Amino acid sequence: MKQEEDPTTFSSKLENHLNGPLPLLRRLRNFVFGTQQPDGVTKIIFYFHLILWVIFFFWSMLQLIVLKNRDWIAEIKRIPVTELLNQRAQTLGFESIIFIDRLQINYSIALFLWSAYFVGLVLLWRKKMYYTYVIFTVLIAYLFTPLLLLGWTYWTEDISTFDKIILLSTILITVVYTYFIKQTLLSKSTQEDQLKDSL
Repeated sequence: MKQEEDPTTFSSKLENHLNGPLPLLRRLRNFVFGTQQPDGVTKIIFYFHLILWVIFFFWSMLQLIVLKNRDWIAEIKRIPVTELLNQRAQTLGFESIIFIDRLQINYSIALFLWSAYFVGLVLLWRKKMYYTYVIFTVLIAYLFTPLLLLGWTYWTEDISTFDKIILLSTILITVVYTYFIKQTLLSKSTQEDQLKDSL
């Protein structure tokens, strides 16, 4: 005869499971993104933006870490980061200290902007239309902050063409997607109004 499981043991196992990291992460995910899944097109756009966010967020973080730990990198890895930065500062017409300070401000702002971008992704997943304001603000600010802080030569030579193309493409894709969503919502609203008038 099969022995029944002790209810005390079962309840303690359940309690341990609920207090474990997996359900906590699931609850956190549901809290941030909600429990409802968006449509397929929104998911594709979201994952495109998420890949972009991962690349640029961690790249900005890496740049800031390298800049702040340049002496350690020179000592351990034998890469003269400070010397390279000083040479670049002279080429761009900056004093070394001012250039490094502005570079650090630029990377810090970039990290803040990509953190804000994640908020835009959450709003996109939840199909809140004001996600566009967050995403457009971040992308435009990210493109123009180095131009304001470090000048035109830095913007044209030190920011890769790949970055510019990806960011401008993202803006274009977001505009098209937003237009598509607005038209869908408008169409639904018109159909509902027509249905109400017919009743």
